[in-house]
Amino acid sequence: RMARRKALVRKMNAVETLGSVTLIATDKTGTLTENRMMVQEIDSPDLDRAFAAMVIANDSEEEAGVGDAVDLALLDFARKNAADTARIARGHRRTHSRPFDSAYKFMSVTVNDGLRDTTYFKGAPEVLLEKCHMSKNERVEWETKMRNIARNGMRVLGIAWKPDGGDQSVEFLGLISMWDPPRPEV
Repeated sequence: RMARRKALVRKMNAVETLGSVTLIATDKTGTLTENRMMVQEIDSPDLDRAFAAMVIANDSEEEAGVGDAVDLALLDFARKNAADTARIARGHRRTHSRPFDSAYKFMSVTVNDGLRDTTYFKGAPEVLLEKCHMSKNERVEWETKMRNIARNGMRVLGIAWKPDGGDQSVEFLGLISMWDPPRPEV
């Protein structure tokens, strides 16, 4: 009967175990989704600086459309919201970069605008919030926003910056809500 329904099972006790399952967790990227990240919203007190962070802390190539799905989505969102991404990228010469690593959960890029070095960060908001100097109330407010975004099924990305370089006592720029649309057949 199971074979007629296209179910292949090597061990019958697996079927018994599955009968008591109440929750299945699966990696959805590219399997259940289109693997095409989209920025839904940005929550930032300084949108101009936030757009700069989205463009500068980014390793994709906009013209070629090559790069990580998250980076491409950030550039697309910035461009659609009147940020001159080409001008921002041209006006900031990269002097140092630290690629994203799952051990420290953020990436950073230091650029020089002709006057000074500035470092931009993109990564796990909880990690970036730990590097920021802010009041306890501000931190709680951002953490609450972060949890609410995640509760709605969105991916949450944090952005920050630090004038004059370095990666401690950074300024938190905000949260970016992203989602990967499900495939039509799902």
